[in-house]
Amino acid sequence: MLNLMSEPKKARKEVLVLVPTTTFLALLVASLIAVVELGPPSIGVPVGASPLNTGKLGTSKLLYILKERFGDVQVVRDWLAANKSVGACGKLLIVIVSPEKPFTEKDLDSIKSLSKKCSTTLLFIADETGHSNTVLESLGFGVRVDGRLLLELSQAQAPGNASFFLKALFNYPGGYSDELYLDKASFIELTNESSNNILILGVTSSREVVLVGNGTVKIVGELSGGSEVTPVAVLETGERRKALVISDGSILTNQVLEDETWGRRYERLLKESIDLLVNESGNVLVLVDSTKYEYVDPARLLNSNPQLYADPLTLASYVLVRLIHPSTWFPPTIDLINGLSSRLFSAGTLILVVAATLLGLITAMMVLPRTLERVRDQAMESVISKDYFTLADLREKILVGRVSLGKEDFITLYEIVNEVFKDVVGVPLSDERLINVLTSRGLDPVKARRFWKGMNGTYSKARKRFGFPPIIMWGRLVKKRIAECEEVLNSVGTSLLKDLGFEYVLMR
Repeated sequence: MLNLMSEPKKARKEVLVLVPTTTFLALLVASLIAVVELGPPSIGVPVGASPLNTGKLGTSKLLYILKERFGDVQVVRDWLAANKSVGACGKLLIVIVSPEKPFTEKDLDSIKSLSKKCSTTLLFIADETGHSNTVLESLGFGVRVDGRLLLELSQAQAPGNASFFLKALFNYPGGYSDELYLDKASFIELTNESSNNILILGVTSSREVVLVGNGTVKIVGELSGGSEVTPVAVLETGERRKALVISDGSILTNQVLEDETWGRRYERLLKESIDLLVNESGNVLVLVDSTKYEYVDPARLLNSNPQLYADPLTLASYVLVRLIHPSTWFPPTIDLINGLSSRLFSAGTLILVVAATLLGLITAMMVLPRTLERVRDQAMESVISKDYFTLADLREKILVGRVSLGKEDFITLYEIVNEVFKDVVGVPLSDERLINVLTSRGLDPVKARRFWKGMNGTYSKARKRFGFPPIIMWGRLVKKRIAECEEVLNSVGTSLLKDLGFEYVLMR
């Protein structure tokens, strides 16, 4: 047998949370103090040849070119984390440009572990510092970057001059050839551990360059066994691995690759180097090192040339974050208030008295209209008649389905219900004793307390001029309170919406 009686729907519980303004302000001030104590967020601008550096000395342009060429390009900020996140792969291409710090043992262990996960490991290094040598050694390559800088012969007598360039000839298999200037370049050594699979891709003449080291000037040929040329770009090939090393990372910075005259030629060198390593795209995972560069507070850059370290938009966003943070403006505001207070106190007692009086008057003007209500004495019949017609107007709005009920309608509802409770049970709605009265009439104690607190809380909210937090949907709230009043009034033998409800009580 089918049960045609549907289960009654459970009323949805709605909770109206009213936070007093004083409590909110106290919490706000406490939060501001806590944020100020913690200080501004540790935001730093990456400097050096970091792929995250968008300034002239950064390599964000190189990163953009790699992303155009390959589908999976990741910037590595921690080699240990990168090793944990990367699984098995076909080809792994690691890109390192002018690292400013040595690689740690943990870094090297992670890089070796990564190389074992992939079938082929490719290494592209553009470095004049020599910090990348430990990576080459850990992966079994024999080429090394010397680390000492090469200078043009005419600059030998002025080693402190940073504006030096020397020519290098690049000649790649497949037909690519170009003569380019190097900036802060070193040279590449071929150690005894180097395998026979060495291909020199770029050289510079020892007759044109000199080496400055420890304050002395020597011909490069004196260090390289009298060789006519010294290598600056080398490709070493081993089993399941290849490394292409250029002993100058500065030629891949943004200021070079974005240069209007020479930029495309250096970009061509980069692309030819990557193509020579990879041969074809396929499934290649590219990891670009960003672990060996400093992160500097943007405020420190304002005293130098900021464009060397970041583009104007990036710097502006960093500055905006610092300005918005409370640690920037809250302490000066407190100091200003303290200063004004000190001046006020030093001005004399008269000014204090006048200020206190004005403050008291302003407070009274703001508080009294909300707490005091002027009521003109009227005859009982006129009061009852006025209440009747007010309620009738409210009832008409409800019956015709108007939804534009507002705060004033709730105030009317509360005052009418308050009078009815005084007349029917002898206790006004504003008195907490009403809870016990309603409970004695059979109403659930929890529901009785919730009704009393909800009505009085909402009434207190409605009487305030600037209540916080504000109640937006007054119409919905008024309808909800009407339904609650109807249910509670039924427990005491009267009604709000029936023909002989409030009207009868008020008119008798």
